Amino acid sequence: ISIGVRLFFAGDVPLLVSGYLGVITLFGIALWLYYGARREKLYLTALALASLAIAMGGNALIYPLLFRFLPFVSAFRFPEKFFFVTYALVLFMTMKGLKGLLLDRSTKLGMPAAILGTICLAWLCLYFYLRFNSEIVADFIAMQSSIPPISDIHAKATVSVLTNLQRQAILALALFFLLILFKTDKIRPLLFSTLLVAVVYVDLASAHRSFLFPLHPNRVYGDAPVVQTGETRLTRFFYYPSARDLHPAYFSVIGRPTFEQSVALSFQ
Repeated sequence: ISIGVRLFFAGDVPLLVSGYLGVITLFGIALWLYYGARREKLYLTALALASLAIAMGGNALIYPLLFRFLPFVSAFRFPEKFFFVTYALVLFMTMKGLKGLLLDRSTKLGMPAAILGTICLAWLCLYFYLRFNSEIVADFIAMQSSIPPISDIHAKATVSVLTNLQRQAILALALFFLLILFKTDKIRPLLFSTLLVAVVYVDLASAHRSFLFPLHPNRVYGDAPVVQTGETRLTRFFYYPSARDLHPAYFSVIGRPTFEQSVALSFQ
């Protein structure tokens, strides 16, 4: 859906810290689909898709049906929290897929190598296609964000997308050659483990760090507190939010009620 990609081009505060798991998850899930048992693949895929549909809330067709036939679902605020279930399932699939490849005693790597190579080829084709047709990325950013087109910010955003695609292709190739070298006994297990962790660390901590932390913490901690410590000895504090605050725990009153009326309204 288009609204889900706005996080990459806007500064809105997200409920989840990150929606990025790293390119290694593509390798792990693809290998899990090859090595996993049929019943396990059926059950886990159904659970992952169901949790993802619930996490999408009103953006998925299943949510209105849940509201109609399961009224208690409306008691759960912020359906995005169900994405944590999807996270857990995706991580489990990734680990099972990597485990299946590393513990495979067969010396034939035709199908696993083809699967991993297809992922690398897909990243390379996507990068080169958009690299030589950058107007597609530019038009997409202009439609899905508030960035003014034909501006310096718009140009930087377009270059940033292409740069991230290039990094994904390079990381995918690094993981591909690393796994193939290990399965062909070209490198020892200790070196392989070190390099594997290093590639994932570079992916998450350097190459795509902006995907993990879309909001700088200074925006949260930089503002001065509303009430300074020790400013008053009063034991009650009344807070009247502005009309812009649409949180369901608050309400706004039109007019200028007296202090007694305001207190009565708050208790009502």
